[in-house]
Amino acid sequence: MGDFFQNLNLAALYSEARPYFHPYVISLVRDTLKMKHKFPLALDVACGTGQSSRALLEIAECVVGIDVSRAMLQHAYGAPNLIYQKSKAEQLNFPDESLEFMTVGQAFHWFHRQHFYLEASRVLKPKGYLVIYTHALKHECLLSFYEKFPSPFKNQPKIINEISFFEFESLHQIPYSNQIQLTQDQVINYTMSLSSVEEKLKSQSEDEIRKEIVEMIKPNSNENFLSVGEVWIIQKNSH
Repeated sequence: MGDFFQNLNLAALYSEARPYFHPYVISLVRDTLKMKHKFPLALDVACGTGQSSRALLEIAECVVGIDVSRAMLQHAYGAPNLIYQKSKAEQLNFPDESLEFMTVGQAFHWFHRQHFYLEASRVLKPKGYLVIYTHALKHECLLSFYEKFPSPFKNQPKIINEISFFEFESLHQIPYSNQIQLTQDQVINYTMSLSSVEEKLKSQSEDEIRKEIVEMIKPNSNENFLSVGEVWIIQKNSH
């Protein structure tokens, strides 16, 4: 993740502005796996401000969320049975074969993938699950924004081609699409919380960027946006 998402003000905006789509993804996972009982413990890797960790409480008795950004963790959602730790994805502070379920939401592209796969394989029990998912907002009013503010360099995942080298097999790859309503202010705050804007803040002021985005994004009040992404459900091989 480098130097991204280390600023307290940006972390606060991230916590307030990011759409809470995670329960929809977790419900897809629960239904796909035909889960009847909660996992005793789930690990949420690169949890950010805890939206993804909060959603995991629907399928786990206790959730540990980890992130490398102290600023993000300071603004993380609090709840009983939800614990946060500052930790790298590639150095998990868990014993060998101690977990049955772990997730990565909206962060896998930042990881050193080989190191993470090795750590995930180490801490997961045989037949334990690793769930990786992505997310983006789609609407015609965002097209100009995405063109003007491209994402900074990311290690684009090639999950299906990679996992067989690390004791994993892919069970399900699920595209999803769900409609959500957002106001103009919500959309602008969402865009201001993105890493592409944080990259621009290195050369422009926040006021300049916000003014530019306001000119680009003019949806009607409470307009429908598509919340889209993919979910990979991966299982560690049995011994």
